[in-house]
Amino acid sequence: MVLYSEAYAGVFGFCEYGYDEAAGLESGYAISFIATAQRMRGRHLGRFLLDCVLRWMANDAAVSGRNPYVMTQIDRRNDVSVSLFRDLGFENEGQDLHDPEYDIWSKEFKPRATNLLQLYFPMIVDD
Repeated sequence: MVLYSEAYAGVFGFCEYGYDEAAGLESGYAISFIATAQRMRGRHLGRFLLDCVLRWMANDAAVSGRNPYVMTQIDRRNDVSVSLFRDLGFENEGQDLHDPEYDIWSKEFKPRATNLLQLYFPMIVDD
């Protein structure tokens, strides 16, 4: 998912997420990256991106029958990310044994089919 503005000719933020199709429906989802442009920090775009991704996952889980579980890695020194994911219901499962600088954060969610995945979000950008 990408937040892009033609008026400012640039990407404001992005989130890389998905699932491993080869692992089957029981595997759930993963969030690899979520980031916003430096000049756009403090405008809650990360929260907006994560909320949209979670709604997409809830719809996909309802339609596909995939496990309604999502996980991600967070550098424990990144207070902003820790707060963002915690505020949206993720729980810290502890240190990632394969990548000790990171903790595993996860969330179980309720599958929910919806056709409201397209979103129009007007935003004023005042540099």
